[in-house]
Amino acid sequence: MTDLISEADYRNALAAGDRRSRREPRALAVAYDAGRDAIVITMAEGWRIDIDRARIAELAALPPAVLAHLSLSPAGTAIELEAQDVQIGLAGLLATLIPVKTVARRAARQNERTRAVERNPSH
Repeated sequence: MTDLISEADYRNALAAGDRRSRREPRALAVAYDAGRDAIVITMAEGWRIDIDRARIAELAALPPAVLAHLSLSPAGTAIELEAQDVQIGLAGLLATLIPVKTVARRAARQNERTRAVERNPSH
């Protein structure tokens, strides 16, 4: 016997996933800036953070040439270096670098903007 998923269940699951993705920090791009020895992360909400490489333990000892291969996970929630088997979750990284209240305020502002657009899509 096969359990079928109703259209309503499917829509509810999509909505739940969308809500969860809004709470989780996501990046659009990551790069290594060799001139400043910094990791540059562009967040999905439109802001950018530059982090001294020495502040990221998993990357501190790696040669700069390796850092040219930084990438993001498919969901944009982690920084990856596949050849070195390194994966750094953005939520944890940001929590260690930025006061939690600052991140929470930024996320709350973004969520409010998103809800405002959903309530009034013509604007």
